[in-house]
Amino acid sequence: MERALPGMWLAWRISEEGRPIALPRRAVWLAETAACGEFGLLYNGDDRYPVTMDGRRERASDSPGGEPLPLVHAKLPQDAAVVAAAADMLEHVAEGVRAR
Repeated sequence: MERALPGMWLAWRISEEGRPIALPRRAVWLAETAACGEFGLLYNGDDRYPVTMDGRRERASDSPGGEPLPLVHAKLPQDAAVVAAAADMLEHVAEGVRAR
């Protein structure tokens, strides 16, 4: 998503209490949470233009074909910039998932 929307950076996580927490070592945090089969709610830190993303691994028993699958959820503003970048965002997310 960050490649498709220039200037947007998911550099925060949301605590269980709903507070944003800066992620100065985001790659480390993502690797640690992904090892547990999920990553928590990421946030861009902009209340005026909020973008969030989270994900988890679906169990093989719950997935088509019996293979575990990553599930990624994102919430973005529904404006012209996001609509124009939607195809690129989906492509980049899919590339990231395949790279794992």
